[in-house]
Amino acid sequence: MVFAGQIGDGKLLRIPANGPPCEPLPADPALLGSETHSLCSEAAEHLWQSAVWYRQKEESLLLSTDGLSDSFASPEEFLRFASSLPPLLNEQGTLTIAEHLPQWLDRYSQEGSGDDMTLLLLHPLHHTGV
Repeated sequence: MVFAGQIGDGKLLRIPANGPPCEPLPADPALLGSETHSLCSEAAEHLWQSAVWYRQKEESLLLSTDGLSDSFASPEEFLRFASSLPPLLNEQGTLTIAEHLPQWLDRYSQEGSGDDMTLLLLHPLHHTGV
């Protein structure tokens, strides 16, 4: 079981092994542009979103700051990027991805939002016995 809570404009995606990713905590429709809530907001305790679900066996979870998602031309492009990470991890391995990820994020920031970025991917690894 997963319990997730969020305040602000980061992203949380459920990425199933087969199928499109989904956001269990959608963006707050009351926020416009780059406006966001934070722990410093007045009445912050009332601004949290939360969700609970059972994580599927092969499901990955992606958490990121808005700097990453805002660096893509569209929400669909960000979802394609997010969906590409689990298979890439399976094919290339964690060490290869860890080696290249900082440069990828720097490039996305420079070409996109210019904002700082944080990315966390919880992914079930497939052990090959090697």
